[in-house]
Amino acid sequence: MNPQEPASELEYEALLNALPVATCVLKDAQIQWANRPFQQLWPQGLTPNTNLVSLATDADEKGRLQAFLLASATGSREVFRFASGDSALELEFEVGSRLRWRNHEVAPLFAYDVTQKREHQEQALLSARMASLGTVAASVAHELNNPLAFVLAQVELAQRSADSGRMPAESLETIREGLERLRGVVGDLRAFSKGDTDSVKTVDVRAVLGRVLRMADKSLLSRALLVEDYEPVQPVLGNEARLSQVFLNLLINAAEALPDDTSQQHRIRIRTRTLSDERVEVAIADTGVGIDEAHRSRIFESFFTTKGARSGTGLGLAICRRIVLEHGGQVFARTSEAGLESPYQTELVTLLPTAPVREISGATNVRPVVAVPRRRVLLVDDEPRLLRTLGGLLAHTHSVSTAESGERALQVMRASDPFDVIVCDMMMQGMDGAGLYEMIGKLFPSLERRMIFMTGGAFTKKARSFLQEIPNTRLDKPFELETLIEAIEKVSS
Repeated sequence: MNPQEPASELEYEALLNALPVATCVLKDAQIQWANRPFQQLWPQGLTPNTNLVSLATDADEKGRLQAFLLASATGSREVFRFASGDSALELEFEVGSRLRWRNHEVAPLFAYDVTQKREHQEQALLSARMASLGTVAASVAHELNNPLAFVLAQVELAQRSADSGRMPAESLETIREGLERLRGVVGDLRAFSKGDTDSVKTVDVRAVLGRVLRMADKSLLSRALLVEDYEPVQPVLGNEARLSQVFLNLLINAAEALPDDTSQQHRIRIRTRTLSDERVEVAIADTGVGIDEAHRSRIFESFFTTKGARSGTGLGLAICRRIVLEHGGQVFARTSEAGLESPYQTELVTLLPTAPVREISGATNVRPVVAVPRRRVLLVDDEPRLLRTLGGLLAHTHSVSTAESGERALQVMRASDPFDVIVCDMMMQGMDGAGLYEMIGKLFPSLERRMIFMTGGAFTKKARSFLQEIPNTRLDKPFELETLIEAIEKVSS
């Protein structure tokens, strides 16, 4: 081919077909031609003149893709989500140089499948969180064993006192206090390790920091005295579990920078404040040797570590950076006190945007005492002791029936008058909560809306998706009796 002459359409097709990169040619967003790698991305097949925009997952994604194609700037790149058969597909598009195609000037579109890359990143994130959980395991055992020890002792005391016909009130109060502490530890662990890492809500960073400190390995924190310098800050919008992982990793990084058994010589300081641009700053500093200037710009890179291969993977701070960026924030290292003389050599700083301010009602939290109407309640749980206990407690205010499985619940419902509320455990052997919800919807239409789901936190991915998709009330075990009664009244009224 003479380089001075324009290439023919067949020559262009031969050239693009030879590329290993998925490539297509569009006209007004319709696919005019696609090479084999591009067609293989769509197992359902592409019909002639398929509109690429129509394949995007939702209206927002379609709008972004339409704008990208209209701009059609050579070299521009962007990632979009598509539905491909029964699975999701993420493609990064790159606009190629313009050429003549069937008497039109067009720009080929190159597509790179980043779905697997994203899945690998998510797996790395999960692995890092599990590794962080390993560092807190000893601390969790300690926090659980202390209240367990005095609860068991008080139970033994109460059993001996029962022989004499009296139960010391202080023993019951001590047992309750210990159980509350156990519930707090489990709640901290659940908040850190839960799988719904895509959920976003307003988060109090000081509460997250408090939880992280309770979870952190005490042997690490024994290397220094902890200084907490918390100024009042606004809530941020984010995911509590992921932010917990960020702050735990930064805290572990600070502790590991200090030698063992030096708590009287060194400090770790955690500081919160609000900046003039309304961002929240969380700064963690230590009095160690600091970070070498040559390394400071690289510590957030993947697989970069100064600890050696046996002591670090180089992923902890890189994952911190990724999570913070996903929250619209920044994380970086700086010389402590902006260069002023200070015992703190280096601090790792996290900046997060504050959540939108909502109007707060001036109403008090005092609840009026209201008589609770007697409701017909069906309790469903495969844990017999919990079923008996809840049934006994609720029997004072409601008419209660119980079932130890989803299958048994359907039998009870067929043989009884209609129930006002069904309180059901989510994870059960045989028919689980989701299965019972589906069957009730078919056999007793609209009654499935009156289901309250109890969960101990042991979710499958399917169960999490189910609970996110339905509007029903959910109670996390353990819960107070008053919380359950309020939920029953809310659903019934």
